[in-house]
Amino acid sequence: MVDPTHFGYGDLRFSWGDHICAIFDDPSQQAEVMGGFIAQGLRATQRCVWVGPASSAGSFREMLAGMGGDLPTLEGSGQLVILSDVDFYLRDDLFDPDRTLDLLRVLLEEGQRQGYRAMRIATDVSWLRGHRMDPSTWESFEGRLTQEVSVLPCLLYTSQSPRD
Repeated sequence: MVDPTHFGYGDLRFSWGDHICAIFDDPSQQAEVMGGFIAQGLRATQRCVWVGPASSAGSFREMLAGMGGDLPTLEGSGQLVILSDVDFYLRDDLFDPDRTLDLLRVLLEEGQRQGYRAMRIATDVSWLRGHRMDPSTWESFEGRLTQEVSVLPCLLYTSQSPRD
């Protein structure tokens, strides 16, 4: 039986509602951790959402396929959702915290209707480096996000890729 609370990297475990943040020095390490995180959720029959730069979606799909994932079936069933960071976080190039939180809830509820009791979401927030935003806006969002996720059958893993 697959442990639904195994992170998918090393011996790490989590509790539902956790919000984990990481910054990496090496893009291959970030890909390894994100890939393991999502692959473990797929094995545990959880809804898995990957949010990242559109330019990285192809390599992320290749990595999951290399781990044995049947991507057409996973995506067709709704168990795996791959979104661009722009589509998840921005509307008309502006960050809208309420919209992002609403989208997170919709993804969870939609997955539950499809039979996935829990959801893992992995996001790459590297877009923040090039986006002008008041840091207090992001800090406030992160606080609200942590509070809202804390009561959901959801695990949120946020990472930032290294500078190019």
